[in-house]
Amino acid sequence: MRWGQWVTDPRHTHRWKKVRAFMLQKYALCERCGMRCATEVHHIYSPRLYPLKAYDTRELRSLCHDCHTEADRGPVTYRKRADADTESGDSDPPQV
Repeated sequence: MRWGQWVTDPRHTHRWKKVRAFMLQKYALCERCGMRCATEVHHIYSPRLYPLKAYDTRELRSLCHDCHTEADRGPVTYRKRADADTESGDSDPPQV
């Protein structure tokens, strides 16, 4: 990754670190297989192409490493979130 890309990539910010930690805490199990602990957060939309969606928790998925590798290769199916219909202000990550 070049310097210019690093500066504009939302994943290299303090805000991203907080959102990532929030996602891994709230969704501790992989949202694809549901069998392993989530260790990575996947952007459904590329944060470089869609920077406004980079921190939107509705567009992020907590995944284990193997499922994240599969998700990066192409479209995958995720499990339905228990709180999908009842997203409230309490479920939002802390604002920076």
